[in-house]
Amino acid sequence: MKLLLLLAILKSKIINGQIPPIIDIPIIPPPDCLPEDQNPNRPDVCCTSPLLSDDNPPDECLDPSMTTLNFIGTGICNENLDCCRCSEINVLDARSFICGGDLSCRGVKINLFGNILGASLNCNGDQSCEKCIITGDNLIGIRCDGDQACRESEMYLNQNSGDTNPQGILFPCNGDYTCKGSKITAKKCNWIIM
Repeated sequence: MKLLLLLAILKSKIINGQIPPIIDIPIIPPPDCLPEDQNPNRPDVCCTSPLLSDDNPPDECLDPSMTTLNFIGTGICNENLDCCRCSEINVLDARSFICGGDLSCRGVKINLFGNILGASLNCNGDQSCEKCIITGDNLIGIRCDGDQACRESEMYLNQNSGDTNPQGILFPCNGDYTCKGSKITAKKCNWIIM
């Protein structure tokens, strides 16, 4: 009954030309998040979730003494919560880097240096690449496809590339609240398509 009343109120406001405000619910880590479960860069990012406990465990940065990952060519953080405990991820001579699991790569500094053909970053999981600092050179694409992926991230793109990228950067943000609140600084790029 309450749901029908709410729908009737919303419908009447839209019909009268008023659109109800979208309520943004901030993502706050649970108060019981242990220090060892927090991202080293962002203590407000908790790298555990009881909702994802039925999935395979994360593969990367499980040892607290190893917080930096280095890849050449292609890197993958595909499990849920994968690479969340990393402080920094470096991908050199890159073709692609993929954060495919839900909550993967959250709060991480990602340095992606594309090869001569260019590189792409794919944040496909829900809340993947959220609250990241992403530095990328010779990039041709960034995909943020999961709900809230790339949310509240800082991106510094093609800051040191030698020439202007004639191909530009494809940058689709597909999903609820995807890329919301992100700050993007791009140089030496003819165009960005979002």
